[in-house]
Amino acid sequence: MAPPSRLLPPTLQILRRRCASRSHFSTARSLVSPPSKAVLYDEHGAPDQVLRVADVPPVHLGDRDVSVRMLAAPINPSDINRIEGVYPVRPPLPGAVGGYEGVGQVHALGPAVTAPLSPGDWVIPSPPSFGTWQTYIVKHESVWHKVRSDVPMEYAATVTVNPLTALRMLQDFVKLNPGDAIVQNGATSIVGQCVIQLAKVHGIHTINIIRDRPGSEEAKDKLKQLGADEVFMESQLDMKNVKSLLGALPEPALGFNCVGGNAASLLLKFLRQGGTMVTYGGMSKRPVIVPTSYFIFKDISLRGFWLPRWMNSDKAEDCRTMIDYLLGLVHEGKLKYEMEPIPFGEFSLALEKALGKHGSQPKQVMSSATATQSPDPAVMDDYAREMMELKTLVTRTLEKKGVLAKIRAELRASVFEAIEEEDRVVENEDDGNPALLGSCNDRAKQLHASPSGRLLTALVCEYLEWAQLSHTMKVYLPECNLAKDFWKNELKDFSNRSGAEGSRSAESGPMLLDVLEGYLKYENLSQTRMGGRRMMSSESEPSLNAENRNMRRLPSSSVGSLPPMGRSISSSHTSDRRGGSSASNTRKDEYNWRYDADDISEEVLRASTALENIQLDRKSRNLPTSWR
Repeated sequence: MAPPSRLLPPTLQILRRRCASRSHFSTARSLVSPPSKAVLYDEHGAPDQVLRVADVPPVHLGDRDVSVRMLAAPINPSDINRIEGVYPVRPPLPGAVGGYEGVGQVHALGPAVTAPLSPGDWVIPSPPSFGTWQTYIVKHESVWHKVRSDVPMEYAATVTVNPLTALRMLQDFVKLNPGDAIVQNGATSIVGQCVIQLAKVHGIHTINIIRDRPGSEEAKDKLKQLGADEVFMESQLDMKNVKSLLGALPEPALGFNCVGGNAASLLLKFLRQGGTMVTYGGMSKRPVIVPTSYFIFKDISLRGFWLPRWMNSDKAEDCRTMIDYLLGLVHEGKLKYEMEPIPFGEFSLALEKALGKHGSQPKQVMSSATATQSPDPAVMDDYAREMMELKTLVTRTLEKKGVLAKIRAELRASVFEAIEEEDRVVENEDDGNPALLGSCNDRAKQLHASPSGRLLTALVCEYLEWAQLSHTMKVYLPECNLAKDFWKNELKDFSNRSGAEGSRSAESGPMLLDVLEGYLKYENLSQTRMGGRRMMSSESEPSLNAENRNMRRLPSSSVGSLPPMGRSISSSHTSDRRGGSSASNTRKDEYNWRYDADDISEEVLRASTALENIQLDRKSRNLPTSWR
């Protein structure tokens, strides 16, 4: 990749040219979309008989074409009708590719594309377009609408037909106010589920009719969870005065019919004077029969809705605005519906389920790839390739600045907090022992089992709190299987033993800093006194044995860049030096006399005592001088 100084200026120039000219891309190299697999049909008929999966050769991109790698595409009832030849709008034969909606990822751009698209963007055909049942698809830039990529791809693939139908029907026929009600049949369909949730968002009540069949009670419960006010099975409505079932709900002014036949007649019973029934489907394939009295005495209006007709009436921009709105609701968790993702390679099974050969099934959404794969640089234009390099540069810069590390730390901290919370719930329910929250390894367990190891961990924790590294602390303690505030008690005990509590104030730095500075001062003092003016002899210090007189430096510590311990530990020093103030005073007098100093500072004495205790703990348990 080019260095930043060479990468950024050309990028800025390209962006300037992009604003000044609409044809800044080079046309020297022809772009080709990769080979694709597609679901084709050459004649109309039963889908399981006329459909076939075939290889499609590479396609050359026109100047303003966009190559898209399809991520997911559903099998809708209207797709089946097109293949059967009974839908009003059908693709030309032979060689028609199935599918009408879906979501893909931009793979490559033609040399004169002006739309604000980049490789990797999620796009959908809007208005919907034929041919989404294939792995790669090439269409003019005007077909594609960029959508957000932080929603499940199944929702992006299915937002254009069913949710948009529900939204338009709620807005286009009757002016509804909060507190009003609507009634619909086919409530378990995707459109029906969307109607319930969109109505709830706007404060509108829903009365829902479903068919009598196995699983109806379960379906009723699911619709209630989505926000349905009332759900009735058709058998419950075989009565003259169905409005008595409404209770406090108002009579609906609007009804949606997608079934026809008797289901449409039941829906009409609920409508108030001057109400409107909108028919948008006919799943029963039976006619809608309306008694004459409904027109004369109730002034009922019958309307129809067909999404393609609405889209063809100069509504392209409105359509895209509403798609963004609907995907926003999906992102907020206010719009959801039942689907079943299935790999593109299992198309035959997906088709069988969509045709009802396996009983009632959720909507089948075929997925051909994940959205994480990067575009192939070999088929990218210069602008797209440079934009990828710029994204890489930005990512690396964020990583160097610590932004990505902080995000990872926050994520780990959140995970450990969730585990800890779950363990607390389990302990409260089972009245058991505290669970192991982290993945503490044997070496860390061995360290925490020793007094010096616990002291070391406590010093580290105090530093993390002082430095406001809260996310690191949240990860460190659970991962080491340590209680949340154990270190505070550990340091309090250490301070009491070493006499440090009285000398510390609120402005004091972490005790770990005192220990390290004290150790370094002690090391410097010992080297000066022992190597210069006053080397002690056996006459001046008869109590010291030969081992102490001939001090041998220990190997360098592998922890950080600290110098080695300056004193060897006599085998006679087997007692713990952590006795209290009396022991501290004795040690202080010993150091003052030994090093010809008027007064050894408290921090030097505390550090020396702490470090020697660590050495004694290690030596008594035959541990090495380094934990690495």
